[in-house]
Amino acid sequence: MTQPTKVPKKVGVKRKKDAPSGNKKPSYTGRHKRPKIDDVIAVIDGIKSIHEACAKVPIIGARDFDRLVDDISNAGLLEPVKITAAGQLVDGRSRLMACHVLGIPICEEKVIVTDQDPVAIARANLSRRHLALDAINKTADQLAMLAVEALKAEEQAAAERKKVGNSMGGKVKATEGKSTGAAPVKQKREPNSVEIVAKKTGVPQRKIKAAKKLKEKDPELAEQVEAGEVSLEQAATEAGVTRPKSEKCKPNPGCKSGSAGKAPASCNQPTVVFDDGPIVAAYREVRAVAMLYGGDWQVSVHDDSTRCQDAKKKDDAIAIALGMVKDVIARRAELVEAN
Repeated sequence: MTQPTKVPKKVGVKRKKDAPSGNKKPSYTGRHKRPKIDDVIAVIDGIKSIHEACAKVPIIGARDFDRLVDDISNAGLLEPVKITAAGQLVDGRSRLMACHVLGIPICEEKVIVTDQDPVAIARANLSRRHLALDAINKTADQLAMLAVEALKAEEQAAAERKKVGNSMGGKVKATEGKSTGAAPVKQKREPNSVEIVAKKTGVPQRKIKAAKKLKEKDPELAEQVEAGEVSLEQAATEAGVTRPKSEKCKPNPGCKSGSAGKAPASCNQPTVVFDDGPIVAAYREVRAVAMLYGGDWQVSVHDDSTRCQDAKKKDDAIAIALGMVKDVIARRAELVEAN
């Protein structure tokens, strides 16, 4: 007798549960298509190219660009763009692209020649960007490498000044006071080339020195830093040169800004992002930025109003961020007096 064939029991297949979506918002799609900056400046008289320091600073996001286009559409181009004497754009890429989108021509009055250092302008723009920490640190290192070129020029100029001074006035200063018997006046030490460039560019002296040594000892590694492929600190360590003290944000315990990809503008705890060169303090969605112009500190506040809806929290964050910036300014003043 033939035994009935057993039908294998069906085994239920467990469906994979969808991963929790969480509260992650969909990425923002810009309303305005951003043109290429090379196409924009090609039709503007007086602007020949983009300065390398300007090009290193990451471009603003799609949401911020839409806001900029709307602002210029309503009020026009209020702030002129800046170029060097050689016609290189150092400030105003996004404004020019916004005007291009709107079909607004750029007249001569809206393009001004500045003698400000391009690296200093780039660092100022970087300090106002709402960027992830890795992007800020990478760009700061790239600008430090550019500052080495300014250092070379300053060292050559210093050598020429010394040569001229020795041939024309050095001997006079050395014998001054001997004929009358008066005590020689102690002269204040002149700043060296690194100090001059650091003040001009806003790049810390330690980073300029490390970048210079890296270029001299390992040009290939230096090129990787310039390309944003490796940090200056990592490259300096690998090459065996003096390690620069990192400019990276050192948040207080509980601050989310230390996490990879987190913007320092979203700090749960007050945090000083930059404490050398430009001063940047962040708390919640607020940033306080201090820049030194002509010996005077200019402090501004920046916040992302789309995130920070609570007016009282925003006011508190502004007060705390400004307080941190003022504390850093006070400490710097004390150091200057001590020296």
